[in-house]
Amino acid sequence: MISTAGEVLSYNDRFRNFWGLSDNALERETNESPFEYILPQLTSPELLADRIDQFQTHPHEVDDGELTLSDGRVVEWYSAPVVGDDDEYFGRLWVTRDITERKERQRELERKNRAIETAPIGITLSDPAQPDNPVTYVNKRFTDLTGYAETDVLGRNCRFLQGEQTAPEPVAEIRAAIDAERPVTAELQNYRKDGTQFWNRVTIAPVYDDNGELSNYVGFQQDVTDRKEATRQLRVLHRVLRHNLSNRLTVIRGYVDSLAESLADDIPDAVEGIQNEIDQLEAVIKKHRKIVGLLDEAPEPRTYTVDEIVTPAVSTVTSDYPNADIRTKPCEEQVEAIPVIDIAIEELLLNAIVHTDTQPARIQITSEVHNGFVEISLADNGPGLPAEEIAILLGTQDVEPLKHGKGLGLWLVYLIVFLSGGMINVEDAEGQGTVICIKLPREEASSSALD
Repeated sequence: MISTAGEVLSYNDRFRNFWGLSDNALERETNESPFEYILPQLTSPELLADRIDQFQTHPHEVDDGELTLSDGRVVEWYSAPVVGDDDEYFGRLWVTRDITERKERQRELERKNRAIETAPIGITLSDPAQPDNPVTYVNKRFTDLTGYAETDVLGRNCRFLQGEQTAPEPVAEIRAAIDAERPVTAELQNYRKDGTQFWNRVTIAPVYDDNGELSNYVGFQQDVTDRKEATRQLRVLHRVLRHNLSNRLTVIRGYVDSLAESLADDIPDAVEGIQNEIDQLEAVIKKHRKIVGLLDEAPEPRTYTVDEIVTPAVSTVTSDYPNADIRTKPCEEQVEAIPVIDIAIEELLLNAIVHTDTQPARIQITSEVHNGFVEISLADNGPGLPAEEIAILLGTQDVEPLKHGKGLGLWLVYLIVFLSGGMINVEDAEGQGTVICIKLPREEASSSALD
């Protein structure tokens, strides 16, 4: 405590030792103020000097603050007037406290918080002490990844990211690990707020407090869609192409053997069979090259109108199948898609025409806007798609040698739509055909043309 005359009335050893003051510097008889020893130790002495001057003109003020010493230490100070019962002013009380360690812990915590907030993967914290283990924290990457705002997520269990195509096995694996309080990593199909799907590599681990009690679960979410799809498409190419080539070559070999042994009047049929098989092989190889090109180049989406997508596809198909009844409605809505999006429409049209028993093949193409997407629907009058081909279009097909559909065409459709940031839905029109809906992100302001 310092009197109005600047004398040190009282102090303790911690104050003297912290500031490195001698007993002489704090004696009442000295004419020197202890601040003459303190101010030179500060990185910004003018800050404290200004407050001291302020107290001279406003002695009844109370204030506090922080000071940094030249040696890196940080001190917290507090100053208040000392008055008697009759409001007589005796001087000022100064309290200082070394908060260097606390400030360092605070800076370390801030660094960790910044690292977590700016991490390139989603990070969540949940509270198992609350019912249903709700989320209590999400970082920015999580909101960017899922499209959900922080207010949409906090207080909810992360299962809201699951949807119709989420497999139950990884979900059960995660649940079992949480119940057993052990770390777990699983990959599952999740859904963003806008309904688009993505493959989420989820790692969840328990966090314990100083007493060894479970306090939180920390979760890490990473979008592995590109890797997942590239791996799956390469498996498709390997198994499907191998299977198709093997079967086709076997058939061709049989025709050649038949040609060698047949009578002269049977030769044209054998030759025609060989030509048909060669045509189918060439079609498979062409689609194989297209898929490999898409996986290798990963073209960026551009802006097209629906008409720019549908018209060239219809034109190509009707030139080969003039009896097909393909009806369209003009649509100038703009979408984001990769430059070969018209090939996806073309493949779906060909699939509907070639595999229908009803003649003529009828296909109605319509479009409408819904929830930020433009939905292009193709409704046919065919017998409907087999379950394994629907699974290909939805992206849920497990690739097995004998589960390859009728070729690479549907895989090509799925890949084109996927790389365009879209989705595919398939509906059975109750024995009257199939409705395939391609959902593409809507673009409201620019235009382009197909390459």
